[in-house]
Amino acid sequence: MVPLPRRRVTAIVLAAGFSRRMGSFKPLLPLGGATVLATVTQHLRAAGVTDISVVTGYHAEPLAAACARLGVRAVHNPDFEHGMFSSIAAGVAAQQADADACLLLPVDIPLVRPATLRQLLRYAEPPGAKIVYPAFLGQRGHPPRIHRDLFGAILEGERRASRQGLRAVLAEHEAHAVNLPVYDQRILLDMDTPEDYQRLSALAATPDTPSAIECEAVARGFGVDARVHSHMQRVAEVAECLAQALTRAGVALHPDRIVAAALLHDILRKAPHHAEAGAVAVGALGFTDVAPLIACHMDMRFQGDAPDDAAIVFLADKLVAGDRLVSLETRFQPAFERFAAQPEALRGARRRYDTACAIAAAACRLTRLSLPQLLSPLIEQEVSLP
Repeated sequence: MVPLPRRRVTAIVLAAGFSRRMGSFKPLLPLGGATVLATVTQHLRAAGVTDISVVTGYHAEPLAAACARLGVRAVHNPDFEHGMFSSIAAGVAAQQADADACLLLPVDIPLVRPATLRQLLRYAEPPGAKIVYPAFLGQRGHPPRIHRDLFGAILEGERRASRQGLRAVLAEHEAHAVNLPVYDQRILLDMDTPEDYQRLSALAATPDTPSAIECEAVARGFGVDARVHSHMQRVAEVAECLAQALTRAGVALHPDRIVAAALLHDILRKAPHHAEAGAVAVGALGFTDVAPLIACHMDMRFQGDAPDDAAIVFLADKLVAGDRLVSLETRFQPAFERFAAQPEALRGARRRYDTACAIAAAACRLTRLSLPQLLSPLIEQEVSLP
């Protein structure tokens, strides 16, 4: 079979606006250890985009200097005061003739994950499709991938006296648009105000950890059944309770990462070697912080004095049967009975039980609380723990 020719997809980053609502020039604000513009550029390059144009306007000179340092092309829009559509047209007009499509990304939507951008680059749209929108739980976000067949319509739309904007131009071609489901809520998160900026700055610190709603989207997308879904939610509650208590005791943990791993640990429950398979699947979505925790939630070695993130997920999973909080003895007794005549399997079950007990003992020692006390916020309607 002759392979299909690889399409060349460029990126147009819109950075020409006044940043009035922010009160500071957004592209050059610090974000995630770099600037907003540098973060956007890094994510695009990590996804495989090599041709990046940044449309400048307001504060063009310092922004052009930043582009030069980043090794991306600055495209100046002298009409930037006329609004974003003029900048879109300037960016489109500057695209080289061999560009098959472009990603159109406002600089103030800076946290779209590289894995999401890779999905957009690699997606093989159905025949006739000219616009690919990333969509999170059905809601379209940025950046759309726009086929070069629409470049002319964009330029013509900008030349019209009405200048209706990109939305109107794309609406005219809605019949040629498709949604690409993604598990990245960050395609929807813009940065218009100082409050937005603070929120995105916090998110930038955990680029590879999914939010609770992203975990929910993954569970839906992977077709997790109601029983497994309830189990994962309960494990997440237990894991969060343990992590909070240990964090208060001074143990260095990442509660958001722990909860996310718990919410996703059984997404491929019916697959062979489901822990490893789930870790690979989650890692491929860009959630590389939680993948290692998922990989060892079934079996692990615990030799440290203090539980780490993976140990908390492991223990929480062993304290939940179905969607019920149970003692470790209750959780493991059926396995001990089932494997009574299978020495190797029994040794494995006992090893996992001993590991869970060791993690629990370390947690109790560090917090100076019994296990029932550690889990007291969750115990009201559950069985008593010894």
